[in-house]
Amino acid sequence: MNRIITVLFSLLLISCGSDKIVFEFYPAFITPVQYTIDIDKGILYQDSKQFKIEGHIQGSNHLINVEYEIDRKELNTFLERIESVKLDSSIRHGREVLDGISFRFSKINQWNDSIFLISTNPNRQEKYQKDYQILDAFFELAHSTIKNNNKGQSLTENIQDYFHYGLPIKRVSNNPIEYRVWGRISGCRDGNNTLVSLLDSLPKNEPVIFDIRNGSFAPCLEELLKEFEQKRQIYYYGNNELNQLDLDIETLEDELSEAEKDNSNGLIGSIRIELKELKKERKRIVADTTSKTNSFKTKKELLKTIANMVYN
Repeated sequence: MNRIITVLFSLLLISCGSDKIVFEFYPAFITPVQYTIDIDKGILYQDSKQFKIEGHIQGSNHLINVEYEIDRKELNTFLERIESVKLDSSIRHGREVLDGISFRFSKINQWNDSIFLISTNPNRQEKYQKDYQILDAFFELAHSTIKNNNKGQSLTENIQDYFHYGLPIKRVSNNPIEYRVWGRISGCRDGNNTLVSLLDSLPKNEPVIFDIRNGSFAPCLEELLKEFEQKRQIYYYGNNELNQLDLDIETLEDELSEAEKDNSNGLIGSIRIELKELKKERKRIVADTTSKTNSFKTKKELLKTIANMVYN
């Protein structure tokens, strides 16, 4: 009975309450991203924007501007979770941290009236309980909705990585077993007990795949990974370092184009030198990845190799 009442309340919220819910994220180093949830239409809009800081472009020209259809059941669950936060008035939370992130959550009705929560660098303490109740509901909805757009998924993961969500690895497939690394895993063996436990739990008699298109392991973890690679059938595909380099190269090429239009000779020279170094580093990473027998550029190449090994 309580479930029926909750669903009816959600439907009432859809029909006569907030028409839109908006999440705006302002992270250090990557472009601001906005997610607009149109409740009536059941659509999630994902938008990122390029901007300049002291003449330098942040974010490439190839930005996200996509809409996704939301499963109605998942939307209702999201609305229930948001309503349970009981945000009855606007709130501002702040915490001083270098290179962090701020976000704004807004409930906007059809008359453009809104209630919002603005938060900067929240952690998982009691003071920021509402912040994380809202963020948890959002990321669950976003990941279930943004499924078939790797760029959109990666951008959402990059945003989530600024918050406190533990080890950035999630299991995405059981056959074959596959994990997606969705952020940078820092540190060394000591202090990475969760990672060690995960590696130790992997089966020994079947292949395990790690998707590192949007994640990476710190160099200090290389010895740990090699140790388990000798005891497990571990494979990797993608390369987040390479993806980031491609974005940096793309952004610098945009800056070079702007500088050439403005005839900024000094800036043109420095950008060309930086571009040359980045492209050199890209070649090194490609060569290094190719030399590893358990690392592949794409999942398709990886699966083909595993299939051939089984067949032989």
